[in-house]
Amino acid sequence: MNKNIALLPLLLALLVACDDKPANNLPNSPEGRALAEKMRQVEAANQAARAKSQRDASLPKAERATPEERYREITSDAQMMQIYYALSGLPVPWDRLLERVSNDFRQTQDGFRRQEITQTLKPRLEQEIAGYAQNRYISIPARVRISAYDFNNKGFPVSGFDPGS
Repeated sequence: MNKNIALLPLLLALLVACDDKPANNLPNSPEGRALAEKMRQVEAANQAARAKSQRDASLPKAERATPEERYREITSDAQMMQIYYALSGLPVPWDRLLERVSNDFRQTQDGFRRQEITQTLKPRLEQEIAGYAQNRYISIPARVRISAYDFNNKGFPVSGFDPGS
């Protein structure tokens, strides 16, 4: 059995070199099916690694020297919605966003009034969304507490990131 395991890399290399689909040439035995499954798993892992590498290469890289003035302070959930839609590329649910931004839109049920508010606010919101797509540097103010050093966990416990904070 140990001889078979030692020859596995050589067999894999030969099969890959001989055919585009090496699993089709394997004998129909338990060992052949196991080898074919192992080869399929290796190829799937390689494809996943290549896809991740391509995704990582396409992401923008952060610049550590970015001046503090370029950071936009996030103070509302409406801004978080705008950032989400700016970066995801998904269509903006304007009614939901306008309900977050405008008290008038939220309080009226008149369809004509809602259209007027939408026509008034939508260009500004589109411009803000485009701004978030271009400048990804944000800051989120938060009140956190750093406790004394915890020797068991080897770190400073941080609290204050509760829901709604």
